[in-house]
Amino acid sequence: MEDGKHEFIIMAKGCKSLVSSIIQGLRNSFETDRSCAIRSYWVYGITKEASLYEGDNRNRYFHVYYNPFKCAAERGQLEKRIDKYKEFIRKHEGTDQKFGKTYLDYFDFKYDKKGILLYAEEKTEIIQRELELCGYFCIITSEKMTAEQALVKYKGRDISEKLFSADKSFIGSKSMRVQSSEAISRSCFSNL
Repeated sequence: MEDGKHEFIIMAKGCKSLVSSIIQGLRNSFETDRSCAIRSYWVYGITKEASLYEGDNRNRYFHVYYNPFKCAAERGQLEKRIDKYKEFIRKHEGTDQKFGKTYLDYFDFKYDKKGILLYAEEKTEIIQRELELCGYFCIITSEKMTAEQALVKYKGRDISEKLFSADKSFIGSKSMRVQSSEAISRSCFSNL
């Protein structure tokens, strides 16, 4: 993209490792600062210059946003998910059940010598870190602009994509997907 001198704008969730360290560094510095409020989207935003990847010879613009409404929703979802995992784990205590990565991300499992699950402990630091990132998202741009300009530009692109997708659906709404000509003729005559 750079060789072709193309600008870019990338959305990244707050929990992605690419931006989580930047968000952690900015946390509690702008979330209630009225000069950072972007009223039209009910978010707070701030911009930081940094490299996108190791060896990147240009600074990029990380526009970090905090949405208090999204924070509450994401925290609720995370808490419910952890509770659901705990309930599932408790049902399998006393068995030889093994758990996959989803569970291993949030719990340390304790087994006896025979491989029977005794209990699981929450990885509290991991869960706390995820809770701290709730409500944050980041837009990365190649060109210098304010957090508000980046958000407006990104949302405009998002709306355009949705409209284009809707147009494609509308155009194809009369198409039929069938496996034989017999099926299409039955379908056509049943609508009369």
